[in-house]
Parts: sequence; structure tokens; C-alpha cells
Amino acid sequence: MNAFRFRGVGMGALLGCWLSGVLTSCEPEPTADVLLFNGHFTTLDSLYPSVNALAISEGRILALGDPDELREQYRFAREQDLEGQWVYPGFIDAHCHVVAFAKSLRTVDLTNARSEVEAIELLVQKVREFDSASGSIDVVEGWGWDNTRWPGGSLPVSEQLNTAFPHREVRLRRVDGHALWVNQAVLDRYEIGPGTVVEGGEIRWCTGGSGAVLIDRAQDLVPEVEWTVDALSTALIDAEQRLLASGLTGLNDAGLDTAQLFLLRRLYRKGRLHIPLNAMASDDSASFAYFLEHGPIEEDRFRVRSFKFYADGALGSHGALLLEPYTDRPEHQGLSLRRRAFLKTRFAQLKEAGFQVCTHAIGDSANRQVLRLYAELLGDGGNPRRWRIEHAQVVHPWDWALFGKHRILPSVQPTHAVSDADWVLERLGTERLERAYAYRSLWEQNKRLPLGTDFPIESIDPLRTFRAAVFRSDSPEGRHPSLTAGEALSPEQALRGMTLDAAYAQYRDTQTGSLSVGKYADLVVLDVDLLHCTLEESLRTRVLQTWLRGVKAYDHRSAAPSKPTHQ
Repeated sequence: MNAFRFRGVGMGALLGCWLSGVLTSCEPEPTADVLLFNGHFTTLDSLYPSVNALAISEGRILALGDPDELREQYRFAREQDLEGQWVYPGFIDAHCHVVAFAKSLRTVDLTNARSEVEAIELLVQKVREFDSASGSIDVVEGWGWDNTRWPGGSLPVSEQLNTAFPHREVRLRRVDGHALWVNQAVLDRYEIGPGTVVEGGEIRWCTGGSGAVLIDRAQDLVPEVEWTVDALSTALIDAEQRLLASGLTGLNDAGLDTAQLFLLRRLYRKGRLHIPLNAMASDDSASFAYFLEHGPIEEDRFRVRSFKFYADGALGSHGALLLEPYTDRPEHQGLSLRRRAFLKTRFAQLKEAGFQVCTHAIGDSANRQVLRLYAELLGDGGNPRRWRIEHAQVVHPWDWALFGKHRILPSVQPTHAVSDADWVLERLGTERLERAYAYRSLWEQNKRLPLGTDFPIESIDPLRTFRAAVFRSDSPEGRHPSLTAGEALSPEQALRGMTLDAAYAQYRDTQTGSLSVGKYADLVVLDVDLLHCTLEESLRTRVLQTWLRGVKAYDHRSAAPSKPTHQ
């Protein structure tokens, strides 16, 4: 019960209160918007580690505690009974590709193709559907093929794609985004032939020169298909609804050009997009020149204060730069996508300008080079700009300590470990595999490990991230034998990686990432206790609700996600 308040209350008012039998203050109780109660709240806040009610006002968390006590303190516009479900801070994806995901929803999905022939058959079927619905399309785009799931595991080299599409351009992006399979029509248009050489890239020719697979920087030979502003805007808005339904309340897009960044800024300013996004600018010359002149973009839900660089390629396409040759390609050690001198110059300029640097490094050689370059530039002054290494998939144990010494953030995607498990032993061999996907060892360096998905390379589902991090599996069979069990994260470490650590990695940890008084009311309601569940239980977990800044943006009982208001 509130104490009686004398200050500012006249004698007449006091007498009136006494005569009316009111034993509490005559001042009205403060109002609040929403009371969420009868839930198991995991706050990740040491002051209130576990509570069963939460008060929201003006999009922020007003108070935590017991529902009856909160009702005594505030008058609520409405209340919601959570029916004993489990509540966590909203999930934040520390490394994803929002624009690529939106585009992928409107291209041919090849992720389920189990052979080169099946991929082409699926493509032919989908293109017929597109043609009948909207007339013949000039450029056929597909995404998600994965040769490691095909018999033999080789890159596509047959003439069948060219036979199926002898005249129309066909561009098919590999699942990791590091290879582009094209037919002869594309090669002819952009004058790509046997004499074409690309630094930091490789061209694998199909039989009879009837097409090719362009790996890493060789993909730059083929410009992106241009989308209209309206088409891309619509795709982004549709994509956001799927992200909200997955429990996501924060995003970090890992590499966009200025045109994409300016479109996103317009959509956020108009209130058409809502999930807060921290975007990394690509390291192309136009983006670099613009942001060094104009500085970061610091707006409410949209920020650009980071740059994304590539040190090497991906393991699946033999592009990751290794200290020793690939086990299954003994003459090859991967690809270095940027020279050290280039990276050092750019990194030094960005340090001076106050930007965050985020560098893609997958192989142990690439990680060593980037870690040492960061260490040289950061010195012993820590890492106030929170420079990151994206992926850090294969890191030599000798180099782990550099993350801790210089406070460098490894930003990892646990689902990669599970997705790669069937073939990564062929690439690395037993000894190197023991140092791959070493999430617990990397967490030990800073006691902080931002987690993401890298969607659309992987699923947008953050719960898959949790399972891969904790159980090293995403199937009832349990941990894959090629993955080291000791490198799994604890449930709380994984949850922090998907919330508070991810918020820290994008400078939003004072605003979100935990259920703390004063922070935004970003939260997700699940039907499973993540901190004490089995693998089987986690596989059945559903997102029931997603709250973004105090607004219920998704409810599984609705036919479709409700549209958030722009606060």
C-alpha cells in the first residue's frame, strides 16, 4: 500500500479524503499502458533475474515484479494474462542479410534440391509458373543450391543448365552467397571467357564452356539485377512480418551499398519498417567516400556506423583462406579477397572516423591476419568501437587469446556448424576440425559472444541458433559426431548471445537486450523453458508472441502478424 502523501495537499483536501474513507494518497496512481502477468520472465537483469509480471509505459519497461504490487502502484490501460508461458528479451540477429532475404522470397528457392539435375528441373518448373503468371521473364534468378548435399559434392559443371535455358540469362546464387552459377547467355553478355582473370576470385568452367561457376570476387563480373524501388520496398515489408513471427526484435545487416541503405532509411522514416536495424556499409569506394564525408547515420530505428569487409571466402566453395591446404584439394588454400595493405589503410581511416569495423574471416589464415591487423591498430587501448570478426569459423588455438587481449568480438552463427557438419571433415581433416566452430573457447575470451543466423544462407529462425549453440544439433538424432561437444554453449550463454551480447555488438545494449527498467519493451513469449529444456523439447518450441517497443507485433493466434505502430 502506498504511503499517505502530505506534500502539496491542502487541509481541505485532506479532510475530504478522510471523510470519504480514503486511506491512500489523494493523488491519482500513475498510469501505465500494459501489465503482462502470469508469465515466467527471464530478464537477464541481475536486479530482477526472475519475475512474473512486467509493466510497460510509452514503449519502455516501467517496472518488474509481482502483479499485485504493480497494480497497487499503477493504473493500467489494459492487462494480459500470459497463461504461464515463458518470456525472454526479444531476439536480436547479430549477423544477417535482410535485403537479400527479402529478395530471396521472390527468386527460385533451390535449397531443397538434392542434385544438379533436380535443381535444374525445379528451376524449369518455377520459370514456367512465372511465365504463365506474368509473361516471359528476361533474367531467371535462383538461390540456395548447395553442392555439398549432392552426390559427389562437386560444383555444377554439366551442360544441362545451358540446354534448359539456351537464350535467357540464368543466375543462381549458392547458399553461402560466395558462388554464382551462370549459363552461357550471362557469360556472353558480360564478355567472360577463358582469358578472364579475377584477383580474389576463381572461375570454374562447365563442360564445353557452356556456363560457369563464379566464386567470390569473380561474382563481381556480373552486376546485380536491378530491382525497382517499389518492388524492393514491398519485399522488405513482407519480409519483416516473417521476422517478427520468428521472435526477432533487432537486426544487423552485414553489408549493404548506399542505394540500399538510403532506401531502408526512407522506409524507416516513413514508418513502413519497424524492427530496429543496424546496417553495415559495404566496403565499396562509393560507400566509403560518402560515410567518411558525412559520418554515421544515427536515427531511432535505423543506424549505419559500421563497415563490412571480406578477408576470404567460404568453406563450402573452397574459398576460406587456410594456413594449410584443403584436405580434399591439396593444391589449394583458399582465396584472399583483400590485400593486407588495402585493409590496413581502410581500417586506420575508419578508426580515426569513429566507425566500427566488421570483417568476414572464416579460415584460420584469414582470422590470424585480421586479428593481428586489428591488434596492431587497436593497440593496448581496448576496443571502444567494438570491432568484430564475422564468422570466425576456423581459428588456430594460438590466436584465440587475441580476441580477449584486444577485446575483439567474434560474431558467430552456430547453425553453420550444424549445416556444415556432413562435409566439413572432408575440407579440414580431423585435426583442424577440432579447432573449428569453437564457440565455448571464443566465449571464454570476452565472456561475450554475439550470435546470428546469416540468413538467408540459413533459416531466419533464432531457435535454430539456440539449438545449434547448445545441443550442436537441429535434429532429434542429437549432436553430429564431427562437432566437438565441449565447444557447445550453456543455455544462458546462448540466450545472452541472441539478446544482450548481440545488442552490445551493435551499440544498443543500453536500450534493449535484457528486460530491464528503462529499456524498450522488446520481448518474445515462448511455450518452452529454454534454460532447462531438452533437445526434443526445443525442437517443439513455438513463438507465441513478439512485442516490439511495447506493442504486440505478432500473435500466433492471429491469422497474420499485427502491424506495429511507429513510436
